[in-house]
Amino acid sequence: AEYSQIVSAANNSDIAEFIFSLRNTDPEKDHLQLDNVRIEVDGDGPSEVNSIAELRQGEQGGVYILTSEAILTYQQDYRNQKYIQDNSGAILIDDNNGVITTQYQRYDGITGISGTLGSYNNMLQFVPDSDPGGATSTGNEVTPESMTLDAISEDDQAKLIEVDNVSFTETGDFDAQENYTINTPDGEGVFRTIFSDEDYIG
Repeated sequence: AEYSQIVSAANNSDIAEFIFSLRNTDPEKDHLQLDNVRIEVDGDGPSEVNSIAELRQGEQGGVYILTSEAILTYQQDYRNQKYIQDNSGAILIDDNNGVITTQYQRYDGITGISGTLGSYNNMLQFVPDSDPGGATSTGNEVTPESMTLDAISEDDQAKLIEVDNVSFTETGDFDAQENYTINTPDGEGVFRTIFSDEDYIG
């Protein structure tokens, strides 16, 4: 007689070992034949999200692809970081491994960015797993949102914003990767010189 069976096994890595154990219960037969064994990898692939706001609501550690276009508002050599934004929000792309090899200009549109959602120092970030390819639009305009310090929240991370009437408590030259106290009519805050390539450093 011939029998068939499908066995499914969940695995959280790309390495798996399968051991087949058979028992012959018929005393008249001295062996069993095992053939037509097929192993298939059934991967779910990245989850599709249609906006940065939806991406930001994802599960950290999850793999996602942003199917809509996002606008590049800033980039720097440090960790190949890029800041992207759409009408729903913004997020930091942290590409320390240099996965994205396409060269973009500020305000280029990028579509199909995929990667893993995570965070570092409470900053939500997207680590890419492939190069999304050439810009899908160029020369876009992103108007900075005018905000007060007390209105800025975690939802505004990586977003291009504008704060008016800012003064600094400290004087002298700016050093990179330092915190400086800023004052506005609406309150006090911290300005961190995280963008080491900018012309206000030194």
